[in-house]
Amino acid sequence: MNLIHWLDFLKTGQFIASNRNIAIITPGFASDEQDTSCIPALQLYVKELQMRGKKVTVFALHYPFKKEIYNWHGARVIPLNGKNNRLKRELLLPLKLMRCFSKVHKETPVDLIHSFWLNESTIMAQRIAKKYEIPIVASAQGQDALPSNRHLARIKKLTIPVVGMSKIQTEYLLKNGLNQAQTITWGIQPIEMLPKKWDLICVGNLIPIKKQNYFIELCKNLKMQGVSFRAQIVGSGPEEQSLLEQIKRNSLDHEVRLVGQLSYEETLMTISQTKVLIHPSQYEGFGMVLIEALASGTHVLSSPVGFSAHSKDVTHLTFDLDKDTKELKRLLHLDVPDPIVYHINDTVDKYEEIYTNL
Repeated sequence: MNLIHWLDFLKTGQFIASNRNIAIITPGFASDEQDTSCIPALQLYVKELQMRGKKVTVFALHYPFKKEIYNWHGARVIPLNGKNNRLKRELLLPLKLMRCFSKVHKETPVDLIHSFWLNESTIMAQRIAKKYEIPIVASAQGQDALPSNRHLARIKKLTIPVVGMSKIQTEYLLKNGLNQAQTITWGIQPIEMLPKKWDLICVGNLIPIKKQNYFIELCKNLKMQGVSFRAQIVGSGPEEQSLLEQIKRNSLDHEVRLVGQLSYEETLMTISQTKVLIHPSQYEGFGMVLIEALASGTHVLSSPVGFSAHSKDVTHLTFDLDKDTKELKRLLHLDVPDPIVYHINDTVDKYEEIYTNL
């Protein structure tokens, strides 16, 4: 009997079999061990499960765009190569997933299915779970908690455990028709604190909902008030050209730069080297970058979304430009805060409680 077994017993009053075979069904997963930027949170989760002796098989519905089964840090990854193609999604992908799962289950029986995103991943996972009488849990991951998610109408009729990543996301799920949902906050590994050489950073896909344009407006206001600073926007997307034009229009070429998409490790390093992370996003299911900044000893000024909505560790944006600029100037003059780490161990502990009770 190893230490993990005893810790499980102390927490739950029962022993959890460490060799359980868990199938994860997700739209995408890392294409290889060097692909650290594809859903980093899920990568951390799979690694932690394996550290605890679990056998993990990942069924990646759309990404990576490859057909060969591969090994990822000991986990078997089966890419379905859906490529977000509508025809494949509706007609071919469910059959292909069922066939692949059946083969895996015959070779090594699956004990539990965990689907990520309340979309086709969960719909397909439920069909498989029902056919093979396997317990299932589904995790919301982002905008899938909103009414715009057409799959919610079907998922809310299913009697399966659903988990949100933040209290506000769970509130959205309940408001939008789910009978039950619980919250498990996501976690990360500790991050190395580095000397601060940047003042401001904004991280996220360059899409309208992330509102990087407001970040640039704050930078404009700082410069108009005579504040000297260096700022970066990390990410890529369709808003890139519009943001570049906004930077040029406001003569911020020397203060603000767009650095594009970085690897997960490069992103963490850059956040750790920055005094204040600004996150003006209109919506987040959780917002991993918020806890990454907190773990890096970086101040956080964020809209009240996702994790930040109920967090005392985050300063909230008001979207009153003058008030937010004043608050930003205050944060820039504060000492570097002590790191606050929301650990992936705690996330997996809580999910294991669900696994055990299914």
